[in-house]
Amino acid sequence: MKVLPEDNIVGRSRIDRALLVSADWQAAKEGFDTAAAGRIVDALWSGRKTQQLKALLPTPETTLLLTQPSTSKTNVIPVCFAERLAREIGAPYLVGDAYFKSLHGRQAKHMSRSERIFNRRRYAPFDANEFKERIGARQIVIVEDILTTGGSVAEFASCLDGLGLKIKSVAGLMGDRRLNVDEKTRQRLQQALAAKQLPAGDLASILTRTEAGALIMIANNVRTEHAREKLARNIQGLLDRGTAKDLGRDPQPGRHPGAGGDDRGPERTAQRVRPGAVRGAENRPEVTGFYEITAVYKEGERMREVVTEVCVCPGLDREQLKAVLRQEAYRFVRDHPGIAYPENARVLIRPVVKQVAFAKPIEKGRGL
Repeated sequence: MKVLPEDNIVGRSRIDRALLVSADWQAAKEGFDTAAAGRIVDALWSGRKTQQLKALLPTPETTLLLTQPSTSKTNVIPVCFAERLAREIGAPYLVGDAYFKSLHGRQAKHMSRSERIFNRRRYAPFDANEFKERIGARQIVIVEDILTTGGSVAEFASCLDGLGLKIKSVAGLMGDRRLNVDEKTRQRLQQALAAKQLPAGDLASILTRTEAGALIMIANNVRTEHAREKLARNIQGLLDRGTAKDLGRDPQPGRHPGAGGDDRGPERTAQRVRPGAVRGAENRPEVTGFYEITAVYKEGERMREVVTEVCVCPGLDREQLKAVLRQEAYRFVRDHPGIAYPENARVLIRPVVKQVAFAKPIEKGRGL
């Protein structure tokens, strides 16, 4: 489900490549140099842009400026940018790094645009309840320095949406403000993927406009069967991740959680996803099957693998079963303490044949 706003504002639509290798940019991105960050903001942002943003925010007191969390935790450009906007608009701001952790370890600057499409950024709040209390009923403006592909902002917006928060706009210093995929780009993407017999699904709801354009170029340049199969796996990974994210979304954000009961919190995977755990089933004595989930990942120079087992009860059709297993695999890789970079792990799922006898009906599981 697309959660990105349409009314976004950037200082410059073209990315200044010379600025990206300047001493000020490096000092502000890597060295906590607020003076250098201030000079960059002043060079790229104008009072006219502030007025455009103010026009979108008729009641600044109901708005909060929130900086995009960084992977390095050393980038002060969005913070200085948010400070300036706060002075000129009259809206408060918060530093995203203080409230959200980046669950990815590889910085975007070390990846090409094509790699960024398939290595999605991932964010999670340190304390969701505390953050939501700080926000209250305010609408959010995400403040970012550069929108290279928009993928980082898209993933952060998705995280905020999952908390039931409203994103009003995105303010950036450089890049394409058009984040959502337009209809023309959507059609071109579908045609390019269909021409190479690649899975399409609803990629337009996952990708940004720039990412979709890059994927069109990648698909058009596929020449060998090996390259086509590799791209198909990468695309399917995106679609699977989108399915797992939507399945985990609360359909009624802000609802009362109900009466207290057993702790259903995010325990470590070894305790939470255990053999015999039941997913999406009513009280039934029969079991459709057990499934083994194996994650292969790199630790230093060595390849390692970890395995868990889940049990799925009857009543699910083929697509529902696939969705449940994908979500379990996503949770397993995401929560495993030994996997530093979940997006790079390879996951295998296979059925396991078992003879199981139950003396009483199976208790209903947590579901999705």
